Amino acid sequence: MYRCSDPTFTQYKDYGGRGITVCDRWNPNAGGSFENFLADMGERPEGTTLDRIDVNGIYEPSNCRWASPLLQAHNHRKRKDGLTSQFRGVSRKQDGRTFTAAIQVNYKHIRLGKFDSEIEAAKAYNEAAKQHYGEFANLNEIPEAIAA
Repeated sequence: MYRCSDPTFTQYKDYGGRGITVCDRWNPNAGGSFENFLADMGERPEGTTLDRIDVNGIYEPSNCRWASPLLQAHNHRKRKDGLTSQFRGVSRKQDGRTFTAAIQVNYKHIRLGKFDSEIEAAKAYNEAAKQHYGEFANLNEIPEAIAA
């Protein structure tokens, strides 16, 4: 609640400051309650914390799950350092002509290789994500016209 509604909270800029909110059903300031949250999500399983499936979506039953730190490390926003591409796990090399793909697995950064195009790198990332995360893989959406 604090990260979404309190501008003095340390990480507010990454949550409420980006428009991330808590659904009315869970938000006591909008008539919701913790009881509603508990009814929707159940007790927190040991070793997990609340995770938003779509990192740009709000806290609501259809966008939240209990997730391990490993799963959460995989589910994050893209970098904003100017070297990122439009795809998750893909970065533009300093030369501006090539791309690298990498994935976080068990807190380790695994390099997947150097590629001549963003699409090749994004496909490599998707394959690695499917292999390591299965149904929980947060895949890049590659338009069919470009993927071919």
